[in-house]
Amino acid sequence: MTLIHLTGDESAYVRDWATFGIEQQNSLDTPEIRDALYRRIDDVDKETRHEALCGLVRCEDLRAIPPLIEAISKDEDDSSLWLPAATLLNIDLEKEEVTADYLVARLLTLVH
Repeated sequence: MTLIHLTGDESAYVRDWATFGIEQQNSLDTPEIRDALYRRIDDVDKETRHEALCGLVRCEDLRAIPPLIEAISKDEDDSSLWLPAATLLNIDLEKEEVTADYLVARLLTLVH
């Protein structure tokens, strides 16, 4: 698949859009897709990392949990990853008020 190949491009812009393209394909969930997303969780580009984490959560790949915890812990004011975290935890963000600390604590229960 071309998008998988492009997730490894030298251009952050191309990696981001390719990772986003994979993340948005709700019907795509293969080991190759998951591995391509997982390879991007340490990307130097923040947007690419976030797209990769969202994609792994969509695929219910539990490898997303430790980097999700790390990302939320690093920048508690950035709520862009709260929705994927809430999805893993079955939390409705419209009904429950949460904090970064709360999400991290709950995510930690999934890895222990």
